[in-house]
Amino acid sequence: MASAHAAESNTTESWAILHDLRTRVPHWLKYQSFARRVVDQLIEDRSRALRAEHAEIASFLGIES
Repeated sequence: MASAHAAESNTTESWAILHDLRTRVPHWLKYQSFARRVVDQLIEDRSRALRAEHAEIASFLGIES
């Protein structure tokens, strides 16, 4: 779902889904390469500075922001 929202430029919803996953199942999310690709896409497509909570998710997934 996060990927679909990102593809439709609904970044707020995409980040919300990723945040929810990090809260509920961090042990699972940490190893999801697809989640890393979605975050990479969100970071690449952003038009503003990355918010702290988004940078935290990127860092959690091992992505430089």
